[in-house]
Amino acid sequence: MRTILQLGGMVLLVVGSISYLSGCNNQNNVPTTSSLVPQDIVPVDTTMYNKSAIIGKWQIKDVAQYTLSTSKREPIIVFHENGNVNGNTGCNNFSSTYTWKEKDILNIHQLTMTRKMCTGSRGQQEKAVIKALKQVVYVQIQGTTLLLLDQQQMMLIRGVKN
Repeated sequence: MRTILQLGGMVLLVVGSISYLSGCNNQNNVPTTSSLVPQDIVPVDTTMYNKSAIIGKWQIKDVAQYTLSTSKREPIIVFHENGNVNGNTGCNNFSSTYTWKEKDILNIHQLTMTRKMCTGSRGQQEKAVIKALKQVVYVQIQGTTLLLLDQQQMMLIRGVKN
């Protein structure tokens, strides 16, 4: 009798284990990633803080406290991997070097420029772009948008990646 009970217990154990394991393989009972993570959660900060994110050509769309003129030559800024930066103000070309420090500190060093005569709105735009570039302390990159910020983290230049 004792052998029959032991054998019956083993049968129940095997049947129970098979039932349990077959339930684990049932894909309908396994929660999916989408059911575990709410779909409406958006990351708070999508800012990139790596030097490679700044590399490339950026079309300058906004300069702090200045409305860009609608000239034939739009201002651009180009950051290179080797630490060089160049571009144009919409009139003259400029070049310099830059250093990226810590996660979001950007130093643009002394600018050199061509010397074409820029009059009217193009001359004012050039002054605004150069003044802004000289005040850059911080950088933020959000997707295809570049923000160059001053000491108070106010926007100086907004660029869009080309």
